[in-house]
Amino acid sequence: LRSLGLKEGVNPFFNNEKIWVGNDGYMKLTFTNWNTARLILCIWHASDGYLNAHQPELTISLEPFKQVTISVADKVLHNAFSAIYPDTKVAGQIYNTWGEFSVSGHSSTINVSREPWMRGHSMDIRSRQTGCRTSMESCVFVCKKGDRCGKAQEYDLINC
Repeated sequence: LRSLGLKEGVNPFFNNEKIWVGNDGYMKLTFTNWNTARLILCIWHASDGYLNAHQPELTISLEPFKQVTISVADKVLHNAFSAIYPDTKVAGQIYNTWGEFSVSGHSSTINVSREPWMRGHSMDIRSRQTGCRTSMESCVFVCKKGDRCGKAQEYDLINC
């Protein structure tokens, strides 16, 4: 992480009433590395997406075909995550596909965002509780044109 100019995560393994490694939270997210290379999972508050300036909640190394379960407390809003692969570029933000989520009781949400880089690594997210799915093709934010976007008029939410 340091070689990329990023800060290491807080990485709590106990209920800190935000986000922690474990399976005892209001919402549980299991991340699996289906890639043949090691990756680093990063989770941060969406407003703190410049990980060179802000410390992420979690940075976890995941070996190929391994998984980790993350817990999130209720009312923890506006969070994002991505993975750093050996080929991932970082310029303050992770230049890859992002997942975004908010936890708010029965109104919790999760989606895939391809805005940071339309050609980023694949992501497929399924909720065990609701059966909802978001992926590179379904319930996903995509750029109207180009490989990167970010302003409201430059992207669409498609196939929800």
